[in-house]
Amino acid sequence: MVFLGIFYKITKGEIIAEYCNFQNLDDVQKSFSFLFNFNFYEELKKYKWIYDAGDSEGFTQLDKDFYIKLKRLIDLRHNFVHDINFNTTLSMNQIENFHDESIYFAHQVERFLSDLLSK
Repeated sequence: MVFLGIFYKITKGEIIAEYCNFQNLDDVQKSFSFLFNFNFYEELKKYKWIYDAGDSEGFTQLDKDFYIKLKRLIDLRHNFVHDINFNTTLSMNQIENFHDESIYFAHQVERFLSDLLSK
């Protein structure tokens, strides 16, 4: 592919990012389940990230209803961005909860994939 006279190499990551819509939870499930040959969300729900908590071990694990919470956030984002839906208002507490849950989800997916790929 030529881009402004410069040869451009398309990476696997770019192809995946173009093919998969990571703003659609069903597409995420389908893509990762196909890639790893198991039900991605079911395995992610079971995954525990173990860490050293000083005198003992601790762990983090997604809530069983993580999908519902994440779907609500993505649906709200879609409404705000595409439908200009100003009828919905969120409290600061709701915004902080959505923020925390989305960051926690991203970290847990990153840990899960890192552990999976290192095996």
